[in-house]
Amino acid sequence: MINQLPMWKIYLNHLIFNPLNFYALILSLTFSIIFYFLFKKTNNIKLKINFLASHIVLLFFPFIFSAIMWSCTMSVMGCSPKMFVFFTSIAAILITTLSFFLLPFIYNWSGKNKLIDEGIIKEFVKKHSKKLNVKEPKIYSLNDANPMAYSITNLNPSIFISAGLSELLSKKEMESVLLHELYHHKNKVYFWKFSINLLRIFSPLATFISTSEPMKQEEKEADNYAINLQKTNKYLLSAKKKINKLKKTF
Repeated sequence: MINQLPMWKIYLNHLIFNPLNFYALILSLTFSIIFYFLFKKTNNIKLKINFLASHIVLLFFPFIFSAIMWSCTMSVMGCSPKMFVFFTSIAAILITTLSFFLLPFIYNWSGKNKLIDEGIIKEFVKKHSKKLNVKEPKIYSLNDANPMAYSITNLNPSIFISAGLSELLSKKEMESVLLHELYHHKNKVYFWKFSINLLRIFSPLATFISTSEPMKQEEKEADNYAINLQKTNKYLLSAKKKINKLKKTF
């Protein structure tokens, strides 16, 4: 790597002193910072995801652009900065894309899950998916005594309910939990969590971002959605009370 330092200096000169690359660098980083502040300012999760994606893309664009525009005529090893930028960019894109699309399938293939394709829960989710105008998620039963429920929204949206939760809650309490998860499904919360993980990996500004407030707000809105549909908060509150009480034993 030390032997390649002169070539990295040539690449940096190409990045900074070439007018086209320099303007691309300044504009991209400026707009990246603007999207960062827009990301911090809004509490709308869908907007935050868009602003966050724009921030990350613009953060790396000038380096990729300058590498493409660099007409390096030396050997492959001599053009190591260009090759490094190309391969790391392609690898980052592939890993990000594969992890985003494959992770939900990994959950489904884990062997501890059983698809719920009929019954009261299936019909309830189908009915309320239509009301929310969202793709009906598949429902899986987890072979786990720990009471829990979570959703993954992707090309293969799914809601996971543990066996412990099914045994613990009454019909109305389970419906309140399902309504809560369906609201998360509508708001694409999985995209948010995935995006935050990308931010922590790729952005130097990640340490300055608090991610707890948007999720607290999202949880509150999901609770309110369930309460409004059921016209009472007693089922959701009793479900939470039962879950918290049993979780203390695990």
